[in-house]
Amino acid sequence: MPTSDDHTPRRPDDSDPFDGLVLDEDFVKGATSQEGSARSRRLAAEWQDRAPVDPGGRTWSPADPVSAKASRWLDRHGRLALTVLCCCGIVLSAVAYFVSARRLPAPAPHSHPFPLPPNRD
Repeated sequence: MPTSDDHTPRRPDDSDPFDGLVLDEDFVKGATSQEGSARSRRLAAEWQDRAPVDPGGRTWSPADPVSAKASRWLDRHGRLALTVLCCCGIVLSAVAYFVSARRLPAPAPHSHPFPLPPNRD
């Protein structure tokens, strides 16, 4: 089959192999494979030589052991921190409840916190 790079002219008696081909919707939907978008192919070709860089300037890799290690650390210690915070909240709520329940009655008006000495005239 001639290609666009092939500059030899076709003879009039050569038949075109695509003469009866109809590219309708059924033909397109019947495809067994799909080509990636131009952008995804360009990025894949770019990233073969160097890893992608985010706007902050950090490189990223899904197999990066540092990010996996940080994720594991957060999984373990994040649950622990959440548990400790919840327990502290429960304890503080209980203390506040019991302090408010044992509140002493208000002192009588004009009373002194300690007895006054008797008047000796």
